[in-house]
Amino acid sequence: MVQQDIVRIFKKNYLNVICANQKWYNLENSRLILKKLLLYYSINVPQTIKVPTTFPTLIKSDLKKSNQNEKIIRNMEELLIQKNILTVENQDSIIFLEEFLEGEKISITSLWDGKNLFFEPLSVNLTEVQEDRLNLYKTKLNILLSDEKADFIGFLTSNLIWAKNDWYVLDYKLIPENKDIENFAQNLKIDFLYLLNSTIYQKLNEIQED
Repeated sequence: MVQQDIVRIFKKNYLNVICANQKWYNLENSRLILKKLLLYYSINVPQTIKVPTTFPTLIKSDLKKSNQNEKIIRNMEELLIQKNILTVENQDSIIFLEEFLEGEKISITSLWDGKNLFFEPLSVNLTEVQEDRLNLYKTKLNILLSDEKADFIGFLTSNLIWAKNDWYVLDYKLIPENKDIENFAQNLKIDFLYLLNSTIYQKLNEIQED
């Protein structure tokens, strides 16, 4: 899509591009629900483990409240200790194990306009295979949001890792930092100030409707 078309979308709809609505915000914060949804659309995620047979492995809390909700476990003794700690710290959350993946990591920001995803061009060099698999991931993610009728307009940052000759989703971020929005706008040659003004108008309209 060319620059003029994107600017036209902003001007026509006064897009709210700060964050997603409550449903999708909650989805971001539940690792297990997110994994289940992605697997349904054949999008790779690290495998959930019932009993570890090899180490290292990861132990996680379902709810992403802090960085302390994810630990690398290197032996069974560490697993027992960390499971007790995480269970105490996260009494309202499920504790689970996940395979440990190593590889190249990238973050890619996209804008969902209610119908389509627009991706920020990557500044890193990828191999031909990585590029092809990334394009397939983008297609699947666009289908997911379309089929699930994602009724928000906002940013989505995908954190991916290259492992086992494919991209795996580690997590998503639906509330981007200001620099993420600014970089996205600059890379697509969008007027960032206009973007912010459009968001303010959208918020004012929502307040008046309430």
